[in-house]
Amino acid sequence: MSQHSSPPPAHLTEEPPKEKRYLLTFGRVLAYFAYAYVIVVEIVLGLGFILQLFGASEDAGFVRWVYRSMERAMEPFRGIFPSVDLTSSANGQHIAVLDTSVLFAMLIYAIVAWVIHLAIYWLTKQLNRFDRERAEALDRQTYLAAHGLAGTYAQQQPQYPQQPAQYAPGQQGEYPTQPNPRYPDQR
Repeated sequence: MSQHSSPPPAHLTEEPPKEKRYLLTFGRVLAYFAYAYVIVVEIVLGLGFILQLFGASEDAGFVRWVYRSMERAMEPFRGIFPSVDLTSSANGQHIAVLDTSVLFAMLIYAIVAWVIHLAIYWLTKQLNRFDRERAEALDRQTYLAAHGLAGTYAQQQPQYPQQPAQYAPGQQGEYPTQPNPRYPDQR
């Protein structure tokens, strides 16, 4: 192997830029917060749907809190579909309600959660790739430094033959064949 005194190619020694890692990490943290928010909204909507379906009393503090929280999450979806009153009391007050708008909102929030989950997965793959490339660059630098090649690089021999294949006199235009080690009689 011959050695050159020129600096090694950039792809052998450069680390990936750290700013990229910071951006990917920041994006992943934001995605986790958005994902957590959407999951909490899904839980509140599910609770609100069940409480409405069973006709829970609004006198209970927990039920009032769920309905208030549900109203904030339902703002963009309110009035898309009509509510279906399942039962009524003697004084005309609705007890059980099937609110299909809540089901639609839950579906939309589930799709948003799925998209955020895919974004988190993609960002995590990018971070893992970044870390792997950084570790490989550090390993290359360590190897080059350990073998006294820190300022130089060893030129690798090409993996292909240097001379064209030699054809036997009757084989012009045919590919040369090598004997098969399992069947040395056949060519």
